[in-house]
Amino acid sequence: MKFTIKKIHEIDFDFCLIEDLASLKNFVQLISDDDVVALDTEFTRRSTYYPILSTIQIALKKPNNKKILALIDVIKCPVIEDIIFVLNHPKIIKILHASSQDLQIFYRISNSVAQNIFDTQIMANFCQEMTNMGYSNLVKKVVNVEICKKMQSSDWQLRPLSTAQIDYALIDVIFLHEIYDFFTKKLFQNQSFEWFCEEMKDFIKKTLSDNSKNLIYSFNLARLSHKQISQLNKLVIIREKFAQIYDLPREHLISNKNLEFIAFNFPNINFANYKLPHDFTDEVMKSLALEVDNYQINIPKKLSADDKNSIAKIKSLVAKTAKKYGLNEQFLLNNNQIKNIVTANNIEQIKYLISHWRFNLLGNDINQILIKNYENNRRKLENELRL
Repeated sequence: MKFTIKKIHEIDFDFCLIEDLASLKNFVQLISDDDVVALDTEFTRRSTYYPILSTIQIALKKPNNKKILALIDVIKCPVIEDIIFVLNHPKIIKILHASSQDLQIFYRISNSVAQNIFDTQIMANFCQEMTNMGYSNLVKKVVNVEICKKMQSSDWQLRPLSTAQIDYALIDVIFLHEIYDFFTKKLFQNQSFEWFCEEMKDFIKKTLSDNSKNLIYSFNLARLSHKQISQLNKLVIIREKFAQIYDLPREHLISNKNLEFIAFNFPNINFANYKLPHDFTDEVMKSLALEVDNYQINIPKKLSADDKNSIAKIKSLVAKTAKKYGLNEQFLLNNNQIKNIVTANNIEQIKYLISHWRFNLLGNDINQILIKNYENNRRKLENELRL
């Protein structure tokens, strides 16, 4: 393992380009002495369903503030079990930013869930003025450094990597320790650190769970009949299954537009026009021919005047609570969540829709608003029945 001295944005650090297993093992041994590591990946996802991992960047910060950075070339050194050990180590904090795809990559490689992850974008969500900030904006805000992202779309599968690519990849981790320290202090000051930890657990669970049953909600369902929604949902789930099997982007297999056309016009479809895999076509035809729909879909219902009034009251409650705790309103509870809460069937469904810490902040007041809404609807129904 050979280190060289590099300098980026006036920061001197020791750098190691890791291209072989022996160097990787030596570097992992170095990591084991640290409690906190910063981590990022570069990957390609242009013509595949699954991202193709290209590099892993890691930054260490020693007690004297000296930084050690490494770039692991996964194309040249594809055996990365030692890094998986670090990811799964419960006592080592891993700092990432916007980590969903990184976590999905590591989960697919190792079939295990990374432990003790701190996502700085989620940390920033608990500071009102920084919600959903990208990495470059956070770097500007926290350490007052402008960074360039023009290498983001470069081809990370080509070798050798250029100096510009390596520097770009390292910039994505070099400031993560400072951002982590900044937000950790903020979260403890605001007494929201426990909320963040819960949010992080929910985020990882959602990121790594099977999301195929929720893909239907990316379509405009309000204009469709129940049967159309049912048929389209079957196709969406089948497409997801075969996109994974053939490792193709969903739209490369079949577009949303064609998916809708097949769902709404079956059985009057000439599948030969779509150049689809035979096993995909066979499963689509069998599924659409069945009247049974095994998937529960929450079809948006038409809102009553009382429902709209409840939504307005909950929005006002959210705004007041967000201001009190220094949170962004849409992060605390967004418009779609509020609508789903108002149309929920019971309190357990509401608890499912919003996380535990949010329910503790808002649940009782929301419940009182919904009880009044229910009583108003009941009284109106009774009056209509009398007439």
